[in-house]
Amino acid sequence: MDDITASVVELYQQYPYPTYGNHSDYFETFLQPVMEEVGPLSSMLEAGCGTGCVTVDLATAMPATKIVAFDLSEPSLAYARRLMQQREITNAHVERRNFLDANDDLRGFDFVYSHGVLQTLSDTALGARRLFEFVRPGGHVYVWTYSTLGRRELEDLREALRILQIGPDHPDRLELVRTLAPPHFARKVYRENMSADESLIHLHDVVYHPHDVDFRVDQLYDLFEGAGFDVVRLVEANGELWPSVEAMPWSREIKDLSASLPQRQCDALIELTLKPAGFGVLLRRPSEVASR
Repeated sequence: MDDITASVVELYQQYPYPTYGNHSDYFETFLQPVMEEVGPLSSMLEAGCGTGCVTVDLATAMPATKIVAFDLSEPSLAYARRLMQQREITNAHVERRNFLDANDDLRGFDFVYSHGVLQTLSDTALGARRLFEFVRPGGHVYVWTYSTLGRRELEDLREALRILQIGPDHPDRLELVRTLAPPHFARKVYRENMSADESLIHLHDVVYHPHDVDFRVDQLYDLFEGAGFDVVRLVEANGELWPSVEAMPWSREIKDLSASLPQRQCDALIELTLKPAGFGVLLRRPSEVASR
């Protein structure tokens, strides 16, 4: 295990994440329609399941689908096992694995889901290749990761905390960060219904994370196409469906100019307008391409 991976595992050993379950109807809004679109699924892999909060939703909605989920944090997996037992889940199980290892026995899944994990890996290109290896030819992968343009305020917050020396071990960090956090990120940490312990978990995942890179649209296209995938489309941004060119608040002339552009460039234009903090991408492994 490399140093970056070890630091990320250490974070989630102390602060298993998330603890709030299927927030904002995420599963029903984004995942379920995508999985119904790509067809019946006999098998599915969740690469980096954390505490299993989405795993149980997947298993409940698709009782005939065999689901394997893995993570590297044992406390997170223990949380997931308890949750699965409470929900009486029988078609899914969780395992402790390193995303970047070869994992040769994890091959041929119809669908692979990976939320908020790619950006934490020490080698994102290798991570994308692993996703390619997990899924069968013709199968699909859904990845959610961070976007550069909408995270500027978070980087400013982190810089302010460094100047003020309010580090992850500061005893009053939860209260002090509250006065500095911009609204978008404050909503993730300081929810009314969360306990202080839950807020600390969110604070460390959002603000004090030891390694979380972000991407521009062009970088994601390069990353996934370089791994062998076809980019089907962007699906979401900031908890909303990724809009079409026609849905953008642009003039008719701008929309007409955009209509002749490749999808990649259209997505880059939309990204510049939305400035999302994160987005979800649907990928397909071509049927004719062998595993890399």
